[in-house]
Amino acid sequence: MLNKLLAMISAGAPGVTRLLFFVVYEFMFGLEELGNFSSGFFIAIMICFFTSTGWSLLLDVRIPPCKEDEKYKVFSGILFMCMATTFVACLVLCVLGYYYSDIMYDVAIIVFVWGGYAFFRSWLFAHREYKELLIYDLSFMALTSLSVIVAYYTSVEVGVVLLVMSVVVFWVFFHVSKVKVVLAKFEFSHKGLEFGLVNFLSSSIFLGFVPLVAYFESAELAGYVTLLGSIANIGQLIPRAIAVYQMPTLASMGLAHKEFYVKARNMLLFQVSTNFVFFLSAAVLVFWYIDFFYPIAFDNYDKDIILVCVVVYTYFSICSIPPSNVLCVAEDSIYMIYMNAAMAVTFYLLCACMLVFGFSLYAMYAFSIMIGIFRVVTLTRRARGLILNASVA
Repeated sequence: MLNKLLAMISAGAPGVTRLLFFVVYEFMFGLEELGNFSSGFFIAIMICFFTSTGWSLLLDVRIPPCKEDEKYKVFSGILFMCMATTFVACLVLCVLGYYYSDIMYDVAIIVFVWGGYAFFRSWLFAHREYKELLIYDLSFMALTSLSVIVAYYTSVEVGVVLLVMSVVVFWVFFHVSKVKVVLAKFEFSHKGLEFGLVNFLSSSIFLGFVPLVAYFESAELAGYVTLLGSIANIGQLIPRAIAVYQMPTLASMGLAHKEFYVKARNMLLFQVSTNFVFFLSAAVLVFWYIDFFYPIAFDNYDKDIILVCVVVYTYFSICSIPPSNVLCVAEDSIYMIYMNAAMAVTFYLLCACMLVFGFSLYAMYAFSIMIGIFRVVTLTRRARGLILNASVA
C-alpha cells in the first residue's frame, strides 16, 4: 500500500514541480513576466521530447524485462543517445541565441535541466524505487523554486541559477540510484527519437497554447493560461499516477499475456468513468485559487468559460494514456507518429485560419477538444487490435 502511495506521489511530482515553479515565478516577477518566460519554457519542453522524453519512455519499456546484468548496458546506451541529442539541440539553440534572441539561451538551459531531470527519474521509476525517487523529486522541486528566489534577489538570470542548481540535483540522482554507466558494449537505438516524435506530436497542441496566446493576445493572458493549465493538471495527478504505475507491469507482461487485455481495459474504464471526480475537484480548486489570487478581468474572455475549456481538454487528454501505454509496450511508434502528426497538422491549420478570421481562445480550445476526443477513440481501437493479434499469434 505504501509503495502504491509513493508511486502516485512520484508520478505526479513533475506536474507539481512545474506548478510550484510557475507560482513562485509569478509571485516574484508578476503575471506578465510569467507569460514571457512560460512561452520559452513550453518551447523547451517541445524540444525535450526529442532530447529526453522519448529516451525516458524507452527506459520505461526496456528496463523492466531486462536481466539484472543487462540493465546497466541498456541504460548506458540510451543515456549516450540522450546526451548526444541534447548536445545537438543546445548547440543549435545557442547559435540561435547569438544571432536571433537571447531567450534561446534560457530555452537551451531548460532543455538541459528539465530534460536531465525527466530522463534520470525514469530509471528510478522503472525499478520502482519510490523512496529514492521521492528524494530526487523533492530535491529538484526545492532547488528549482529556490533558483527563482535567488535570481530575484541577486538579479542573476533565472536560467543561470537553474543550471548551477541542476548540478546538485543530478548528483543526488547518482547518489541515491547507485546506477553504473557502462562505457562499452552498449547498443544504440533510434526508437527514442520515434517515441520523442510521438510525444511531441501528441503534446504539441497543449504546449502550443501559451505561445499562441502570447503571440495573438498578450503576455498577461498567456501567464493566466499558464497558471490555469498548470493548476488544472492537478486533476491529472491521480489518474496519471495510476496509469504510469501500471506501465512497468504491462511492459513485463507483454501483449501476448492472457491478463494483459483485462488490465489495459480496466485502466481505460477507470480513466473514462472516474476522471470526472478528479477534474471536478480540480475545477473547484482552480476557480477558487484564480478568483482569490487573481481578481482580474479580460476584455474579450470570461474566466469561467476558459476554465471549463481547460478542464474538458485535460480530461480527454488523460483518457488517452491507457491506450497509448499499450502502443508503447508494442513499440508501435510509427502508427502513433502518423496519427499524431495528422492531428497536430489539423490543429495548427485550423489555428492558421484564425490569422484570416481573427484569433479566438475559445475556438482554439474547441479545436483541441474535438481532436482529443477523436484521438482517444482511435488509440483505443488500435490498442485493442494489437492485443487481439498478439494473443492469436
